[in-house]
Amino acid sequence: MWISEDTLRVLRQHRDLLCDLWVTAAQMQLPHLEPRALRRRGALRRCVSNTLTALCKAHREPRTMQRQARVTARCDACAAQWAALPLPWPELHRLHQLLADILQDHLSTQGASPPDLIAIAGFLNHLEAQAAGLRLTELEQQAQSRRDENLAGHYLAGRFLANASHELRTPLTVILGFADLLLEETYGPLSVSQRAIIGHIENATRNLQEIVNNLLDLLKVRTGELQLFYRPVEVMQLIHEMYYLLSPLAARKRVRFEIVNGAPVGHIRADENILRHIVYYLLTSSLRATPADGLVELGALRQEDTVTILIRDTALHLPPEVLTTLSDPFPRLENSPARGYEGWEVGLPLVHRYVDLHGGRLEIDSLPGSGTTFRVILNAGMQHHPVAHPGA
Repeated sequence: MWISEDTLRVLRQHRDLLCDLWVTAAQMQLPHLEPRALRRRGALRRCVSNTLTALCKAHREPRTMQRQARVTARCDACAAQWAALPLPWPELHRLHQLLADILQDHLSTQGASPPDLIAIAGFLNHLEAQAAGLRLTELEQQAQSRRDENLAGHYLAGRFLANASHELRTPLTVILGFADLLLEETYGPLSVSQRAIIGHIENATRNLQEIVNNLLDLLKVRTGELQLFYRPVEVMQLIHEMYYLLSPLAARKRVRFEIVNGAPVGHIRADENILRHIVYYLLTSSLRATPADGLVELGALRQEDTVTILIRDTALHLPPEVLTTLSDPFPRLENSPARGYEGWEVGLPLVHRYVDLHGGRLEIDSLPGSGTTFRVILNAGMQHHPVAHPGA
């Protein structure tokens, strides 16, 4: 549809006036826009000026094939210019609407015919749709790029997992083996100070081994290598096993270690090994953090269709700003009293993902002077089927 020469002449002669009217309206409607972007040499004003120029050239008669190609290229460049503006699409849509309204109002007062106004509206709508398509294509390319990066990351993580299982664990096992031989005085008697030093080496190596194991398990979860096998698990039996297993650690730390809410809660369907790891990790973290004469409690209770495993200590305190990041792969604990407790930065996110894979949730209450309470809340009626879970 062509536009009459009279209307095109008004568009050419009043282009600067129309740009000024649009800038004023844009400043009123979107006052947060950068003023420099709206001025004569600003990107937004250039878009409007180029749009009016493209409108005039696209609707002139007669056309040749060569001129048609130049007009199409100009319109494409104009749409690309709109799409490249660093603004969210709702704001760009609003700016397009403002331009359409200004042209309709101004040209109506100049005597433009209804067919001319319809042609102008159609051109602006087509230009906006073309710009939206370019923006959508760019977003799809960015999403594909992120997917490719994620695939590459999973591949590298898998390679690291395969190599680290041997390269990291084997040397630590050797160090622990020699430390045990020295403590058993296989190579001769030790003095008190030598025994204490070797004991520190053994403890530090075991802590490092736990961090490495947690890190490798976390990578398994993130790369989808971890497979869970559900079976009925008697919760209180597991709790008593964990209690007797860790009672020697509590005795060495001179920490009171008690079972509370000891009534039977029945069975749940879970991966028993993973569930043991959840309870073991939370308990050892609390026992290590609790000073002498402190208290660590372990228990379970059933409420309707859920079973809650409860672990409470009187020492560890995590600030609220830290608790909000504990679901991240490596939360920042530099300013927390938890900094320094073995494997915390890797272990707790791993526990969080283990609980997620079971369809449950991990709740943490931590207040100064009252310690920390962990609640592992699991569904008591899970379906029994082995499944390989994708990375968290």
